[in-house]
This record gives sequence, structure tokens and C-alpha cells, in this order.
Amino acid sequence: MNTPLMLGDLSAYLSDLPKVPLTASAARDRFLEALAAPDFSPPEVSVLWKRTEGALSIEKLSWNLPFGNATEAYLLMPLHHAGRLPAVLALHDHGGQKFFGKQKLVHIEGETPPQILPYQQQYYGGRAWANDLALRGYAVLVHDVFPFESRRLRFSDLPPQVVKNLFEDALPPGLDDTASSIDAYNRCARQMEHLIAKALYAAGLTWSGLTVAEDRIALDILRSNSAVDPGRIGVCGLSLGGLRSIYLSASTGGIAAAVAAGFMTTWGDMIRTHAIDHTWMAFVPGIGRSLDFSGIAALAAPHPLMICNCTSDELFDQDEVAAAEAQLRRRYDEEGEPDHLRFAHYEGTHQFHQDMQEDAFAWLDTHL
Repeated sequence: MNTPLMLGDLSAYLSDLPKVPLTASAARDRFLEALAAPDFSPPEVSVLWKRTEGALSIEKLSWNLPFGNATEAYLLMPLHHAGRLPAVLALHDHGGQKFFGKQKLVHIEGETPPQILPYQQQYYGGRAWANDLALRGYAVLVHDVFPFESRRLRFSDLPPQVVKNLFEDALPPGLDDTASSIDAYNRCARQMEHLIAKALYAAGLTWSGLTVAEDRIALDILRSNSAVDPGRIGVCGLSLGGLRSIYLSASTGGIAAAVAAGFMTTWGDMIRTHAIDHTWMAFVPGIGRSLDFSGIAALAAPHPLMICNCTSDELFDQDEVAAAEAQLRRRYDEEGEPDHLRFAHYEGTHQFHQDMQEDAFAWLDTHL
């Protein structure tokens, strides 16, 4: 009698499959092919408002992509500066919280909702780090990516039967697309991930590739700003933001330095235990036969890369994190730039606390 194939057995089976060694160029081509990222045309950018808050100039921007609601973003920079600024594309996290996106990283007087404050306390040490980085002398762009905040799917966008099926029991009373239904929306959005992934794969796309395409547009918008030095642009984020930092820097030119907090492991870790803890946005169909996750990150080598890992992060097996670190170190050693990789470990659970932020900012100062 055949026995069911267990996840651990699957991981062992895949590990034993022969892998064809790839040159760096071939590995990058394989990753780009697997991503299947659409090539969006540069959109027209609108300035919704511009204001001064303390020592910062802040603009709220908007642009349209070929589908969905308009993308909104905040551009923050020092009010007074000489010459062109280094810049950072600040990438928001997932956190099971899709009602909000960019607002997790910023504080805008009169715009930041009170529900963001405990979230920032839990994951960011109570800090709106995009503001702090801008005060340090950077132009910082923070944008929503599908399906978060301005780019989220509204209940009103979906057929009523789909909304009903997304809840495991009766529909909550008074369900709408306002902040009064945040908890219900986030609960629904968790189930909606499966629907979105199926639709994208049916269309010949991948969710990871779609995210990279949106982030590339934001990167181009930041690069084209006359106040920004296009040769000194970095990316930084926690969790999904860290994943986005890895995928964007691995697949896209013009990124001088990257910081990924709270996202580094192996595909084996996902297969055996932790796939259930992560969004569909993390997975690139077929790539595991060619590249481990750290192998994707290594595609950015020898450009500077900082990985921030919390040693009690419940989303990753620390032995697998160590394996990924060893693989990345070998790659940067091969490139002759071992100092361009910093793999920093911190006590605590899944977060990007203030000490981590200060170390990341110092790393960006050094390389931007």
C-alpha cells in the first residue's frame, strides 16, 4: 500500500533531485522567467496635496496602473537640503493587515488613523520609520502595493456570493468598505489570498511578479524626481517588505543597497513547516528547482545587502536561517565583496525595532 507523501519527505525528495549549476547570468534569467512580471508603462503621477510638517516636506501622490484602484504614496524629504538627495523606497509589510499599507510606516498629521499606532508599537518600536529616515537626509517614497490600502479590493468590488463564501460563517452585520469594518475586512482578506492567487496563475501571472512590477514603477517614480540622486537609491522593508526588497533588488537594476528585515530562510523551511505562515506573494512557481531563496537574494551580489534577523522570529526555523546565511556569505565571498553583506541577528520576535532601524540606517548611510 502506498503511504501519503508527507511534507518532510517532499522536502527530502526535492533536495535529492539533480540541479544543473547555473551561472549568475543564467540564474537571473531563470528568476526573471519564473517571476513573469508584467511590464507596466510609466504612469502619469498626480500630486494630491503637498504640505510641510516640521522639518519635512511631504507630498501625497497618486498614479494609475492597468487594473485596480489608483496607487497612492507618500513622498517625504528634508525641507531644506543642498544638492540631490540619497533616496529609499520604503516597502510596507503584510502582517495580516491589508486595510492599511503605506500608513504602517509613516506619520502624517491628520491622516494617520489611530489603529496604526498599536501596530507600529508592535512591529516598529512605536516609530514611523519613514519619517525618521527622511529627517536623516533622505527622500523616502512609501507606496501601496496590490492588494493593500489604496490598492485593496473593496467588498463592493466583489460579487455578493464571493463575499459570503469568503467568510467561514455568517456575514458580519453592517459590512462596508470603511474603517468601521477593518477587522472584518482583514479576516476576509486572508481568505481572499487564495482567490487572488488562483486568478493570477490562471492569467499566466505570478503574485510575486505582479508585486515586483508595481515596485518597479514606484522605483522609477522615485528615481525620476529632480531632488533625488538616481545613483544613490536603496530599498528597505520588514517581513513582506523584506521579501519585496529581496525580489526587487534581485531582479531590477539601479538599486545601490538593500535592507531586508524579517525575511530570510530556505525553501525547505517553507515546505516542511512555515508555508502556512506566509503569504502567496512569497512564492515563485518552479523556482525552487533552480534557486533557493538565498540564491535569489544573491542575484543582487555584489551590491550591498543587509539582512536583519530576530532570533526568536516565529515565522522561520533558525537552523534554516543559518543555512541561508552561509549560502549568502559564500556568494559574496566569491564576488570578492564579503563586506557588502551584513547579516545581523537581534533578540526578539518578528519585528523591525528601533535598534534594528538605527543599524539599517547606518548601513544605508555607508552605501548611499
